[in-house]
Amino acid sequence: MNLKKCISILIISVMMFSMVSVSAASENLKLYLEPQIMNDNTGDLDVKVNMNNFDAAGHLTYGDIYHLAFSFTYDTNAFTINTCEDGSLDVAVDETTLIRNIDAVKSKVDADKGTVDFEFDVPKNSEAAIGSDGTLFRFTLKSNNVRGFWHSFDKYPIRFDYKSIKVNTYNYLVSKEYEVNNVIAYDCNVGAYNKAPTLQPKSVNKTVEFSANSNCVTVDGEETETDARTFIKNGVLMVPVRYLVENIGMEIEWNGEEMLASAYADYITLKISMKDNKTYINTAPVDMETMPEEIDGRIYVPVTIVSGLYPFSTCTIDGDTAVIYVP
Repeated sequence: MNLKKCISILIISVMMFSMVSVSAASENLKLYLEPQIMNDNTGDLDVKVNMNNFDAAGHLTYGDIYHLAFSFTYDTNAFTINTCEDGSLDVAVDETTLIRNIDAVKSKVDADKGTVDFEFDVPKNSEAAIGSDGTLFRFTLKSNNVRGFWHSFDKYPIRFDYKSIKVNTYNYLVSKEYEVNNVIAYDCNVGAYNKAPTLQPKSVNKTVEFSANSNCVTVDGEETETDARTFIKNGVLMVPVRYLVENIGMEIEWNGEEMLASAYADYITLKISMKDNKTYINTAPVDMETMPEEIDGRIYVPVTIVSGLYPFSTCTIDGDTAVIYVP
């Protein structure tokens, strides 16, 4: 076999390898918290910060993570958080964690607001860069009421800041760096007794129906009148987000100052920023041809957004009527 033919085969092989990698990169890199069971004597609650699906999300294309940043909030009424003397997060790393060099970590805790900013940063081609799934690091929450908390089943949220996630990688084979955007982060609820997260939404088992020019919603055959009328915009059925998410197992909040609508369920978080005109599901931006719209104090979204919230749901549209089933 001559040299020219060998080079051609090598080039084709590299192209095929790249195509497979880019295709795999359509999946998401996942960040999530894994709280352990609280120590009933001290009130300490160990929380792991985990990452998985790295290979499927494009590790072979993007290379290793040299920079990772995110922020999260915790409930200051229920917990204090272990900090260092300088006010940074008391980050626990060892031979079992993906981050092993504490000098690569910068963090800041605002104990009054219950916010934590975290950043991991190493040189691009460092051996300390992250190249696999696992636990990134651990930190400790401490219950403000050990006895009461231990004897209750109350849970309190820890939530990622939907605009804070940033992941940068470097592939030394091609000497190229990337900003990875296919990253999702899962919020969690923390109590004294915690189970390993499944990252799968709980069963809803509801059928919800909306019709254009109607201010009613039908749930499992029972019709309820609302204060918001469904309408069609550019051929898309726009439904009031409150009556959509509340009827598929989510709780909704409105922050008027930030012009932000937030909806929460187990392992699902929806953020609609009317100020930025952007929508996020589990911190990942959602591409939408028809954007949410505010009319008379109500926010409307395309009915098809339900497929992003519950991937196994169905949304059957017949003319001006949509029937949603969430299993």
